[in-house]
Amino acid sequence: MFYTPISSRTSPPYATLGIIAINVIIFFIQSSSPVYYNYFLLNFGLIPYEIVSGVNLQTLITSMFLHGSFIHIFFNMYILLIFGPAVERKYGTALFIIFYIFCGVAAGLIHSYITFIFMPAEAYTITIGASGAIFGVMAAYAVNYPNQYLLLFFFTPVKAYIAITLFFVLETVMGLAGLFGAASSIAHFAHVGGFIAGVLFALLYLRFKGRGPKIKKERDIEVIYL
Repeated sequence: MFYTPISSRTSPPYATLGIIAINVIIFFIQSSSPVYYNYFLLNFGLIPYEIVSGVNLQTLITSMFLHGSFIHIFFNMYILLIFGPAVERKYGTALFIIFYIFCGVAAGLIHSYITFIFMPAEAYTITIGASGAIFGVMAAYAVNYPNQYLLLFFFTPVKAYIAITLFFVLETVMGLAGLFGAASSIAHFAHVGGFIAGVLFALLYLRFKGRGPKIKKERDIEVIYL
């Protein structure tokens, strides 16, 4: 992926950069030794059975800042860096932080309940990662900037709302496949939950706050390669 910011005339995306920094710092501490890795996983990871039981609800938030591998955190933070600044500019720094946590918590709740009800054998499996919140950011981007183009696979321009909706559909299909026994180590319904939360938040914001300043197509250009 490659990203060119919409405009260079805006303030830095402090919340986006701060969230990325926190994730990276925690990852390096977490991965510095097996002891630390297990400590963070066992104490701050999300376990669906506990969430459904009303126990350790704080892990709905803490699990958002843990990652299992370098590839895991790299792609999550890269995608957040692509879509986060535009969404943060739309909502402002403080509201963006609330929005991000809201999407992550919603993702954790939906993942927990679907796992507990439909895949009880996996209800004790620890879940970590920021993907649910990041899917929420992607969803908000699609709602707020639907006609910006994403270049899929470096050559096919597709409007944002179409491209991101395709990712949502793919995650939904893969999640449903998991319900029917397809093996996967990815919490697809967490992605679905984060996306739904992002859409709802974005639509409510537009409903009560208005659309705000629009992108000027003549001077503000954005290109994203996926």
